[in-house]
Amino acid sequence: MAIKRHNKERLAKYVLKHNGIKLNVDSIFDVMVKRLHEYKRQLMNILHVMYLYNQIKDHPEMEFLSPHLYLRSQGGSRL
Repeated sequence: MAIKRHNKERLAKYVLKHNGIKLNVDSIFDVMVKRLHEYKRQLMNILHVMYLYNQIKDHPEMEFLSPHLYLRSQGGSRL
């Protein structure tokens, strides 16, 4: 159990340093880390584009950095 506690403390330090969030090391940590396949990354990217679009439409008075988003698709051609 000491190893688990030590690893929780290491993770809590990392999260605090990089995200400014203090974690309670006495709580249960449920962490899942896995590789995202390319199609999932593409889906996440387009969802982010949709989020930005909706934010700009809903809050035109806000200042936004001008996003430059380029979408490109290459589909198979059929003869």
